[in-house]
Amino acid sequence: MDSTNKHEAHFNYGITAWSSASETDKNKLHIIQKRALRAVSKSEYKSHSNPLFIKYNQLKVFDLCNLNIGTFMYNYCNDQLPPAFNNMFKTNGDNHNYNTRHASDFEYPKSRTEFG
Repeated sequence: MDSTNKHEAHFNYGITAWSSASETDKNKLHIIQKRALRAVSKSEYKSHSNPLFIKYNQLKVFDLCNLNIGTFMYNYCNDQLPPAFNNMFKTNGDNHNYNTRHASDFEYPKSRTEFG
């Protein structure tokens, strides 16, 4: 396993849980990810990181979050998850008995703080 794959494996571990973190915390992870990529590529400290992400075919932590949440929700909608996840999410249509355009959309839980 080369160092870029090891780097990616560390960021993929638990990324679904990290996706609910605050933007500030995800930004810190992104900075660490850029530092790691610069170290692996032996680039200058202040060099641009976008070309490195492209060169090493890596996704940024924000994109990893979106990809993994999308994959999780796809698996949820197609009943490909363990039974413990059944009925974990509610749709907008669960709140009323009439048809609306967004009845099949999932409810996004509202919270007043970043702690849930």
